[in-house]
Amino acid sequence: MQTYDLLFRPLFLFFSVNQGSRRVFHVAATRSPTRDWAAQQLRNATMDGHAPRFLIRDRDDKFGTAFDRAAEGVGVRVIKTAVRAPNMNPVGERFVGA
Repeated sequence: MQTYDLLFRPLFLFFSVNQGSRRVFHVAATRSPTRDWAAQQLRNATMDGHAPRFLIRDRDDKFGTAFDRAAEGVGVRVIKTAVRAPNMNPVGERFVGA
């Protein structure tokens, strides 16, 4: 998700939230996200062997085949949100403040 820092520069966030408890358990930020960076963040979030059953993500270009392969490798089912439908991921939208 995209947000802005105190100087109004764009900042891209990758975070994992437990939908049941609304607890954030992984956060990473960068100014220039790539497909490899997004896939690495998924691997980092599931390093302890506790992978979620489902992962809700948008259809952004930074999630590519490497991301989908990383999710498949840890047994996560990826659910893509509809185009321009922020209500499909309300927990993420509230966390970022979008």
